[in-house]
Amino acid sequence: MYRARVTLEQWRILQAVVDYGGYAHAAKALNKSQSSLNHAVAKMQSQLGIPLLEVVGRKAQLTEHGETLLRRSRELSYNAEAIELLAQQLQSEWEQSLHLFCEQVYPNHHLLDVLEAFHLQSQGTQLVISHHKYSQSYAKELSSSLEITSQISNEAIAEPLCNSELLLVCHRSHELAQLPQPLLENELASHLRIQVEKLNQLTGVKRVSYHGQIHSQSEPEYLDSISSKQIWVVDNYHEMVRILMRGLGYAWLPKPLAQSLIERKHLFQLQLSGCSHLLLPIYLIVNHRDLQGPASRILESIILRQHSDQ
Repeated sequence: MYRARVTLEQWRILQAVVDYGGYAHAAKALNKSQSSLNHAVAKMQSQLGIPLLEVVGRKAQLTEHGETLLRRSRELSYNAEAIELLAQQLQSEWEQSLHLFCEQVYPNHHLLDVLEAFHLQSQGTQLVISHHKYSQSYAKELSSSLEITSQISNEAIAEPLCNSELLLVCHRSHELAQLPQPLLENELASHLRIQVEKLNQLTGVKRVSYHGQIHSQSEPEYLDSISSKQIWVVDNYHEMVRILMRGLGYAWLPKPLAQSLIERKHLFQLQLSGCSHLLLPIYLIVNHRDLQGPASRILESIILRQHSDQ
């Protein structure tokens, strides 16, 4: 097995001499004597067989070979620190990875704020983000997973986060956009409806009138009254937009995504009699809470804090 001639501490001393501009300042920063630093660097040069520093005037400067080796030594120091940090994490049961399922209907600016805040406290935890629902069998295998979702089971303990607004849209050239607005529900019946999920599986969705009144009836009851002869189900909103942009069908689209396309006159917001938009409740679920580690608790608190003032 190979044994290094130069120790990690010697490389750190060389780095300090360069970073602090000389032996005197480096000795003070490292709380060592100047003579011990001189001896360490001299021994390094002897062990490696090449000069690393040369004195120019009163200042020690790196040689060309010294610059090359110093650059590589910084990588060595960083990796050593990373290994020790990982050991500390393992000792404190800090998770090496977390899984976050986040439905696409969750407002993107909230997700980005959450990720930015978590990055500062993650301590190297790998975060796996998915916009597709885990299978039940796979979810059971994940000891550290959180869900931001609109789909909750009766057994799940879910924390309400926010409501996502959905607007009814189609392409500007679509037949529905040419009809007098607002539309009656039966005028949608003969047209193709595009959906990301089967909406009759969702619960708690409410329709909001143009006067701001929120109706108490749930999404299945409401959408069952808007029966389309043909329904296409896609797995993401970007695919939905691509289909809408071809002039095919109509859809309920999340407001942040719909608004930009409406303002650019790509899509047309349909006006539906008695309903300006839908509200879809979004929840946070922590799976395997009994096994929840510190990184998962931090991520949970960040998500909840994101919506604490709403």
